[in-house]
Amino acid sequence: MPNWLKKLYIRSSAIWKYFLLPVLITLGLACGSVDEEAEANKRFVEAVALLEAAKSEPAAPAKLSLLEQAETTRQTIIPRYPSTTLAVKLARGQQIGNVSLATVEVSVKAARGPACQVAPTPACVIAQALTLAQTLHELLRPAALGHITDRLANIALVQAQAGDRAEAQKTIIQALTIISTLPKKVPQSVVLADIALAQAWAGDRSAAQATFSQALAFAQTLTDAETRGGSLAFIALSQAQAGDRAGAQVTIAQVLTLAQTLDEKGRVELLAIVAPAQAQVGDRAKAQEATSRALAFVQTLDDEERDRTLLVILWAHLRAGDAVQALALSQAFINKESQARLLAMIARVQAQNGNPAGAQKTVSKALALARARDEKDRDWDLAHIVPALAQAGDHVEARATIAQVLATQMFTGEGSRAVALALIAEALAYMGEGVQALALAQTITLEDVRRNALADTALALARVATADA
Repeated sequence: MPNWLKKLYIRSSAIWKYFLLPVLITLGLACGSVDEEAEANKRFVEAVALLEAAKSEPAAPAKLSLLEQAETTRQTIIPRYPSTTLAVKLARGQQIGNVSLATVEVSVKAARGPACQVAPTPACVIAQALTLAQTLHELLRPAALGHITDRLANIALVQAQAGDRAEAQKTIIQALTIISTLPKKVPQSVVLADIALAQAWAGDRSAAQATFSQALAFAQTLTDAETRGGSLAFIALSQAQAGDRAGAQVTIAQVLTLAQTLDEKGRVELLAIVAPAQAQVGDRAKAQEATSRALAFVQTLDDEERDRTLLVILWAHLRAGDAVQALALSQAFINKESQARLLAMIARVQAQNGNPAGAQKTVSKALALARARDEKDRDWDLAHIVPALAQAGDHVEARATIAQVLATQMFTGEGSRAVALALIAEALAYMGEGVQALALAQTITLEDVRRNALADTALALARVATADA
C-alpha cells in the first residue's frame, strides 16, 4: 500500500468507516483469481481514498489532480482485471458500496474549469476541446474528434520522449478510447501509428505492436491505392522510429509493390513519400534515389501540379523530422507566394528537433519574405509565422508580430479573426504564457476553430512542460 494511502487511513477514520469499509464488504464475491481480485480491490480502495481527499482540498489544481488520479486508477481496473467481480460491476455501471462512480466523471469535469484557468495543463485544455467536440452535429463530430486524437498522440509522444511514462500512458489511453468510438470512414491508420510510436517510447512494446497491427489493418481497407500507399508509408516511418526495423521493412515492401500498380506520377510520388522510412531503416541510397527521381519528374508537370506534388513529398520529410531535405524541397516550388509559410513549418520542425539556431535562421527568412508581400498576403503569412517565432525562442519578435497582426484590419471578419487568434494562442503557449493562451483561445467565437485552437494549445503546453522539466 502506498505511504500516502496509509497516512490518509490513519488521519481519517471516518473515510474508513463510512466509505472504504462498505466498499470492501460490497466487493465480497470473487470471479477472478484471488490475486487479481485482491489487486483490483486494492486499486479501487485507493481510488475511493483519493476521491475523499479531493473533497477537503481547497486548492483547485490540487483538487483536480486528486480527482484525475482517482479516475485513472479506477479506469485501469477493467482492462487489467477483466474477470474480477469488481471489473464486471464497473463495466455494468453499478454502484459500489456508498460510492457512486457515475459522479466521478462529473466531479472531474467540474474541477477542471477552475483549475485550468489558474494553471492550464495539456489534460484540462484537451478536455475543453473534447467538450466542444461533443456538442457538434453527429456528421461533424468525427472529424473534430480525429483532430483531437491526433494532438493527443503527439502529446503522448512528447511525454514519453521526456521520460514521463505515467503521463504518456494516461494520454495514450485517452487517445485509444476516443479513436475506438470513431466511425470507420474517419482516417485512422496514421493516428494509430502515432499512438503506437508513443507506446513504444513509453516502454510498452507489446501494446505498440498491437496498435501497429490495427493501423496496418485499417490502411488495407482503404480502396484508393494512392491513399492506401501513403498511409502505409507513414506507418512504416513510425515503425522505424519505434525501433521496429523488421516491421518497417515489411511495410515498405508492401508500399513498393503497390507503387508498381500506379501510373508514373502516382508511382514516383509514392516512392518519394516512402523514402524517409527507407532512410530511417538504413537504406539511404534508395531513399535518395527516389527523392532525386521525384524532383526530376516534377519538372515535367504544370506549375500547380508540381507544387502540389512537392508539398506532399515535403510533408513526408517533415513527419520524419528531416528539416534539411525539407528546406531543399522548399526551394523547388514555383509559386513563391507559399514560401514564407513553408519556411515557418520547417522552422517549427527544427525547433522541435532541438535546433533553435537553425529555426531562428529559417523563420527570419520567412519573415523577410512575408514582409515583402502586399498587405493582405503579408498579414496572413505573419499570423502563420507567429507560432514558429515562439517555438524558435524569438519571443521579442513574436510579441512584435502579434501586435502587428492584432492591429491589422485584415482580421476584422469573424472567420479570419478566429484563425488569427488561434495561431496567437498557440504562440503564447509556446512562450510559456499558458493562462493567457487559454484565455485567448476561449474568446474565439467560431466553435470549430476554438476547438482546434484548444487542442493545438494543449500540445504546445505539453512541449513546453517537457522542455522545462
